[in-house]
Parts: sequence; C-alpha cells; structure tokens
Amino acid sequence: MSQLKSISRTSIQDEVFKQLMGKITSGEWTPGEKIPSEDHLARLLCVSRVTIRAATQRLSALGLVKVKQGEGTFIEKYTASNHLNLLIPLLAIEKNDIMHLMQLRKILEVGIIEVVAKTITDSGLEKLQDICEKMKAGRDNRELFAEYDSQFHLTLADLSENPLIAVCYSVISDIFFSAMKQIAHIMGPDEALRCHQEILESLKNGDEKKAKRLMQKHIELTITAVSNSISRQGDTG
Repeated sequence: MSQLKSISRTSIQDEVFKQLMGKITSGEWTPGEKIPSEDHLARLLCVSRVTIRAATQRLSALGLVKVKQGEGTFIEKYTASNHLNLLIPLLAIEKNDIMHLMQLRKILEVGIIEVVAKTITDSGLEKLQDICEKMKAGRDNRELFAEYDSQFHLTLADLSENPLIAVCYSVISDIFFSAMKQIAHIMGPDEALRCHQEILESLKNGDEKKAKRLMQKHIELTITAVSNSISRQGDTG
C-alpha cells in the first residue's frame, strides 16, 4: 500500500485534495470503505483538521465520498459520471484570469443564494455561522482565512440541496481557491468578513432579495478590487 506524503505549506488544500482523490481513483480506497478520521489524516499529512474537512467536502460534492453523521466518511462507487467531474485541472490563477473567474462567480453565486434563501434550515445557518466565526479568528492568517472563505461558499452550494449545483460548484472551487489568497491580500480580511456576515444575517432573516443583492455586491466589490490592483500594477510596470 502506497504511503500518504506529508504536505508542504504551498497549495496545501489542493495537495490534500489530490492525495485523497488519488487514493480513490487508483482503487486503493474501495467503495464502501471507511477512510481514516480527520484527526488521523491531519497527523499523517501534517496539516490542520479544517484542511482535511475542506478536502473531504469537495470529494463529497463530487460524489466520491459520503459523510455519515456520527459514523465517518465512506467511499462511494467510482463511476464515469463522477470521473468527468475531475477533468478540470487545478490552475495557478493570474490576476487577469481572476477577472473572468469573478464574472463567473457572480452568475453562479447569485443564483445559488437565491435557491438557498428559500430552503435553508437552522442547521444550515449554524454551519455558516461557525465558518464566519472561524474566519474572524483566522483573519491574521491569509491561507487559513482563504480556506474558510472558500468553505463558506462551498457550503452554500451544498445547502442548495441540488446535487448538480453542488457538483458544478465543487469542480470550479479548485480554481476559485487558487485565487482566494490573492483576493484576500488585495481586499483585506475585514471587508471580506463583513460581507459574509451580512449575507448570513440576510439568510437568518429570510430576506431572499437582500441576500441576492448582498452576494452580488460582494462579488462586484471583489471584481473592482482586483481590477484596481491590475491597473496599479500596469501603471508601475
């Protein structure tokens, strides 16, 4: 049995995801098998539990694993359908490409929040609240903050209870995360945290229109920040 490798601090979430996915696609972890616990994987890979959890959430959204509350995470049957979800590569995003990425995010996330606002439960709100608290606590660690930022939006896609939305968002979340650290540096954590908290409050209040407006504003502010950064770099280049 091949050994899992310890992870360097660069592209940490992507590397964890790829290693766990490799265990599945190679057949080393078989359908129905329970994978090691978050604590065990975190020790093996020398990463945090939140990184392991983010990776397993992405695998779950792709239909490769199933998380059973109180029991653990189990391997799902590997089919041609979920194989297609893995074809988009993990990319190192340049700032000009981030602009196109943000335009896509605006379309997707405003649609996602509209669905979620209609169906979200107290349990879903608690999940988002927990992530916001972790974002606040991790605001001084750019990489950790980016992980929680990504997790917030991935959780929204999961809360849509639409498997197609969850799968589509999970596929492109790999690309999104590559940009998150750059965006956090450009915008700063305080602005990003404020936007997420306002979105959460609108969901708590059942205000669908406000939730959509805030999500659109959040992505537009990000687009503006990135655009200004690109312009400044052009002026100094």
